Amino acid sequence: MKILSNTIKSLIEAALKSGISKIDAYYLMSYLLKRTKEEIFANIDDRISLVKLLRWKHIIRKRQKGVPANYITGSKEFYSLNFKVNSSVLIPRPETELIVEEVLKLKPLSLLDVGTGSGNIAISVKYHLPDCRVTAVDVKRSILRIAKENCKIILGDLRIRFIISDFCNSISDKFDIIASNPPYIPNNTIEKLQREVSKYEPKIALSGGDDGLSSYKKIFSECKSCLKKNGRLILEISDEVLNGVMNLACFNGWALEKLIKDYSGFPRVAIFKLEG
Repeated sequence: MKILSNTIKSLIEAALKSGISKIDAYYLMSYLLKRTKEEIFANIDDRISLVKLLRWKHIIRKRQKGVPANYITGSKEFYSLNFKVNSSVLIPRPETELIVEEVLKLKPLSLLDVGTGSGNIAISVKYHLPDCRVTAVDVKRSILRIAKENCKIILGDLRIRFIISDFCNSISDKFDIIASNPPYIPNNTIEKLQREVSKYEPKIALSGGDDGLSSYKKIFSECKSCLKKNGRLILEISDEVLNGVMNLACFNGWALEKLIKDYSGFPRVAIFKLEG
């Protein structure tokens, strides 16, 4: 990356010429300078210090290697809240906010978040429904460590129960709603994704097995005992696994109540109830 001067404008222009997207360039500059995007625009001709210049070069080199911008900054906004993220957890996607919206509409008294990752679903729900009893589970201690940190930073004294569990096998309580954004990418598709996803985001949060359905098989069979009567199971899905998910649901005694499309018009969230 050739830099002609150390003004904000020249550094951003050089980053764009090196292949960094405009969104990432301004986002990373905001992170470097601890300024809003609007402040950067207003002070675009300001010079930065040599220390910050060296740090900027390091940041851009990491991004050029494919490291996701959110892992570089260590944060990601989700449902208007700022979450800490690192390579142990999946970077929250805007589409997953649809799950939170559906949960909030139902105003449950209790929620189980299966595969909580950064805790984005569980914490967002607890933030807006402080009286809801929220339990969040994931399979690794390193994952729950991030979720617990986010809980402390965002919720303060509001409590969420965190449990190490492979799906629902360590859960004995019953809940009004079980929500999950499970891994659903078929194994042979992962390497075809963008490098920043396939190389840097955790495979455990991406891989849905050979058919993309391995997580759904466990959820549909194991979570029955954790759901209250007339409770709902809210799952993120993709168009690629939609038919398989619907067949699994029917086979395990779940009835589709609602199918929500994402901002691009593709099926993204499915709400189920137990039949009978």
